Amino acid sequence: MTNDLNDALKTNRDWEKEKIYSLSNSDFSKVMYDAKNNLYYRVAYIRPTEEEVKAGNTLTDFSIIITDDKFQKLGEQKFSSKIYDNSMIIVTDLGLMIARPDLYRKNEDKMTFSIFNVSEITDQWANW
Repeated sequence: MTNDLNDALKTNRDWEKEKIYSLSNSDFSKVMYDAKNNLYYRVAYIRPTEEEVKAGNTLTDFSIIITDDKFQKLGEQKFSSKIYDNSMIIVTDLGLMIARPDLYRKNEDKMTFSIFNVSEITDQWANW
């Protein structure tokens, strides 16, 4: 019985370490193709530090990396997860649409998106 309890406690400690590691190490998500502009967008998760995760902060900001058709980086822009939803990004002819859950929480009858025009954000990202 004691071995079972020790094994369970060890497994729980290992799980906690794995959870902290997963929540504090940045990684990449999807790659989206913009046929109109012949560009690619890659979503990168910007995770909090290990200390921030241990303190309870698990909010993951994200950035969008824009590349040309040869995957040469043209720019990158960081987005706050308090404002934008990285799981709801759509490439359209109007631009890159990113959902705004902060506005949805104010009015659940509407899903609001911000639209980023590629020519505008490329200039902005060049100075970022």
